[in-house]
Amino acid sequence: MRFVKLNQARMDRVLWYLGLAVLAVALILTLIAKPGLIEIGNRTLVFTQWWQGDLMDTGSLEALVREFEDKNPGIRIKLDTRPYTEIRDLLGASDRSDPDGDVTGKSFASDIIGIDSRWLWELVQQNRLEPLVAYRARTEAETLWTEGPPTEGPPIADPTTEAPMLVGPETAGSEAADSTTESPTSDLRTEYLQTPALGSEVPMRLTSGEGEEAAIGDWARPLVSFMTPLFYNIDMLQAAGFDRPPRNQTEFEAFAKAVTDTNTGRYGFALGLGEQESQGVYRDIFSWIWAAGQPMTAGGVLKIDTPQATAALRFLQGLNKEGVIAPGSFTKTGQDRLEEFRAGKIGMMIASIGDIRALAAAQAHQTAGDLAFGITTIPAPAAYQGKPVFGLTNWCAGISRTSKHKNEAWAFIAFLSDRAPQIAASSGAIHGGSSTTDDPLMAKAYDIYETGGGLEEFAGFPREVFLETVVWEEVRRLLEENQTPDYTAAVIEKRVAGGGMR
Repeated sequence: MRFVKLNQARMDRVLWYLGLAVLAVALILTLIAKPGLIEIGNRTLVFTQWWQGDLMDTGSLEALVREFEDKNPGIRIKLDTRPYTEIRDLLGASDRSDPDGDVTGKSFASDIIGIDSRWLWELVQQNRLEPLVAYRARTEAETLWTEGPPTEGPPIADPTTEAPMLVGPETAGSEAADSTTESPTSDLRTEYLQTPALGSEVPMRLTSGEGEEAAIGDWARPLVSFMTPLFYNIDMLQAAGFDRPPRNQTEFEAFAKAVTDTNTGRYGFALGLGEQESQGVYRDIFSWIWAAGQPMTAGGVLKIDTPQATAALRFLQGLNKEGVIAPGSFTKTGQDRLEEFRAGKIGMMIASIGDIRALAAAQAHQTAGDLAFGITTIPAPAAYQGKPVFGLTNWCAGISRTSKHKNEAWAFIAFLSDRAPQIAASSGAIHGGSSTTDDPLMAKAYDIYETGGGLEEFAGFPREVFLETVVWEEVRRLLEENQTPDYTAAVIEKRVAGGGMR
């Protein structure tokens, strides 16, 4: 009898272990058959960007991350903050060398990437980005971006293989979104005002290396925009006899001459075209061409050999010959110029509206003395009668093609899109078409934005960073070697079309 009981106990143990093995095999087969169907444990997503730090109010991005994590238990966002140029170079969106001469040993494996829209062509060609069409077109109630954890419903499925369940707040409960346009319920401005003469010159469709074709918004989600008005030192202009900023380029030249005093190291204007300055050409060269109402692209091809562009180059060359541009144009960064403006050494400069915050912060900490400054539109030629035209740059967010947590990455991007007004407020950016700000300078920026013609002309333009490099090299010859404006415009267009050789 004892022998029979012992065998029965052994048999029970064998059956128990066999049952566990069957369950384990079934679970493994389920996971293999439905990749991404079941997530186990916490997921940590890496968000690589250059925004945290000086470009946003202290702690503001971290606060948004905490809010998202509180609403989505089990998901953690790790902020990976790096210099703009390092991210651009490591993503392969640059034709320029690394500032240190090398990117060996530098890498990142991100889930969410902060993107400048001008990088998009390179990133799409290299298949760096996950297409967003399937994520944007969802129609089911959201299961991740919620006021609390989901209480029922199926596990999260991979939207590229399953009926997608994750939606951002802008599409919840709505009909399926058009794959080439933003949701009509979103308050995020994605199409910018154009002057009637300009039309829409932005190449709105990109084709990836895999043959996929989609609108720019199908690769990256725009969050906030930055424009670049003319900043002017009120006291310097008043001391020179002017009670308002210049209204056209003729007045600008006269004001700059009156303000310049080389004996005291004061100049009417400054350029920030240091070789590693990411916004220099876009801000200090292209702005003058756009101010004349002249786009520089047509059908994705550069068209800079035009009378308007040549006149803008001639205008800059004339300012340089008059000695009103501060020395060191091709070594100065935007930050160098900002410091000189703070110190009262520069009367006028073109800068990002994000710099309003920096100047106000310096004023609050009494590092800028009693600086009084204003902003206005970029002066156009005296004969130009159209709307003010200016360039726009965007902070966008995209999903890395290599991410293992694409559902969660989209949920975070949708959350950031919904929180774009907070991002704009903490970075001094523009969001939407109206503002309730109490800051008179930001109110002025919104007024310019509303009444003017904003251009995001080089978003998705082929090899845009290469284009900027060519422009930088030829404008340097224009200003330092007295190359003619007509030849400069012609050779820029020829070099860009022909691959770069002179």
